[in-house]
Amino acid sequence: MDEKKEYEEMIDMPESTCSVKVKKAKKPLFAKKTRKRRAGSEAVKNEVIDMVNAAAEKTEESDIKAETAEAQTLRETQTTAEIKQKAKSPKKKFKFAISGVGIGVFAIVALTLAIIMTNAVFPNSAINVFFRSVFGTEQKTVADTRVFSDFDVSLPYGEVSLDNGVITLNEKGSLYSTADGAVETLSKGEDGKFTMLIRHSDNFFTAITGMDYAYFGIGDQVRRTVPVGYANGTGATVCFLDGDNSVIASYTVSDDVVLWAA
Repeated sequence: MDEKKEYEEMIDMPESTCSVKVKKAKKPLFAKKTRKRRAGSEAVKNEVIDMVNAAAEKTEESDIKAETAEAQTLRETQTTAEIKQKAKSPKKKFKFAISGVGIGVFAIVALTLAIIMTNAVFPNSAINVFFRSVFGTEQKTVADTRVFSDFDVSLPYGEVSLDNGVITLNEKGSLYSTADGAVETLSKGEDGKFTMLIRHSDNFFTAITGMDYAYFGIGDQVRRTVPVGYANGTGATVCFLDGDNSVIASYTVSDDVVLWAA
């Protein structure tokens, strides 16, 4: 059965008297605006989020850079401190080393000077004898077999007298060695006069007596041109000895020059 006819019969109304209009549902007035507003809010929200995120990223990046710079500065500071410490350490050791070496050198120089001075002034002193015995510095004596006739001897004394090989000085003044040599012995008599024995070789010596002043000591080197003493008056004597301490008399004196007998 047709539904419309059934309905008309039920209400007893003709079909033409009833018309049905279907209205379209009204759209909300603010729906579009709301969506637009919502869309705008979402955009603002997203923009704010992006800005916040960007600011956070910049802050984090700045913090990272700051931490990195701080860490780098700390490392540089530590490295500089380590370098300074390393640079200081060798310097201290170097100073200590230089100080130790300087003390050692000073001690050696002082000891050497002391030995030289004592050797020059006191050649037979205990310290020189000790060092020569310990360090083997005892000078080995080389045999000198020259005899008196091998020497050219002069007498720079002025007027002299010769008697059996003994030369007597008739004037006061300086006393000289007749040839180069070394002081063998030096003694002082009861009269206050000195007697000096000078070695020229193992077989030739010069003895000088009557010296009021002696300028050299035992072991000193002497030269024929340098005075070895002084006599205040006449009477000083000079004579020559051989290796047996016998007076050599086989010579004459001419113009202050000793002429050995053939």
